[in-house]
Formats: sequence, structure tokens, C-alpha cells
Amino acid sequence: MGLQARAEVEEENAQAIQEQAQQYGGQLPQELQIRFQEAMEQQIAEKIAAMIEEMVAEEQEMMDELGEDPLVDLKQQEINLREQDIDRKTRADEAKIGIDQDKLDQDARLTQDKIQSQEDIAQLRANVNLTKQKEIEKSKKSPRRVDVQKNVRFDN
Repeated sequence: MGLQARAEVEEENAQAIQEQAQQYGGQLPQELQIRFQEAMEQQIAEKIAAMIEEMVAEEQEMMDELGEDPLVDLKQQEINLREQDIDRKTRADEAKIGIDQDKLDQDARLTQDKIQSQEDIAQLRANVNLTKQKEIEKSKKSPRRVDVQKNVRFDN
């Protein structure tokens, strides 16, 4: 761009420089050469800035026509995939936690049922033992009858 701008400015100013040189006998004085050089550098800088602005405008127009940058689209797709993966993992973890909680609840119910069953069995044994003990005490208190003819004892 710099070379192109310099060539254009030199071409535009070549005739003016030549006319000035003819006025001074074919050669420009040093002071005038410096002024022409400064003016040309200023024009070159302005041309470069105009070229850059034009390129930016053209690029912006192209980008508007194309839409977003393909790399941005790819990154967005990657981000979306990661987000979906995180959501999937979160749902799977929540489901696993739910299953684990159900399992713990079931184990607690089974344990409670087992304890209740053992307590019921212990109570039944206690009742049976108590009944036996009462019968033994009752039999000790009451005399036994004996059938003399058959020599058999009867409990009352």
C-alpha cells in the first residue's frame, strides 16, 4: 500500500515539481525540495489512510454479506456441544443420585421391617414362655388327680 500510494503521489506531483524546477533552471533549491518532500509525505500518509479506510469498508461489507466469521461459528458450535454435554452429565448425575436415594430408602425400610419382624418373634417367644411358666406354676399349685384304676395322672 505504501509503495502504491507513493507512486500515485509522485505521479500527481511530477508535473508541478517539473514546472518549479524549470523556473529555477532545471534544479530545485534545497529548501523547496524539502517542502515538496514534506508535502508529498503528508499526501502519501493521507492516501494510505484513505486506502486503509476503503479496505476496512470493503472487508466490513464482505463480512456483512457473509455473516459471521466461520471460526466464530465453529467456536460457537463447540461451546454449544460442551454445554449439551454438561447438561447431559448433570441429568445423569441427578438420576444416579435419585436411584441411590431410592436404594437407601429401600434398604432403610427393609432394615426396619427386619427389626420389626425380630421384635415380633421375640414378643411371641416371650408370650410362649410366659404361658408355659404360668402353666407350670398352676400345675404346682393344684393337686393332680390320679385315676387309681388306670394309674394315670390328670392335670387340672
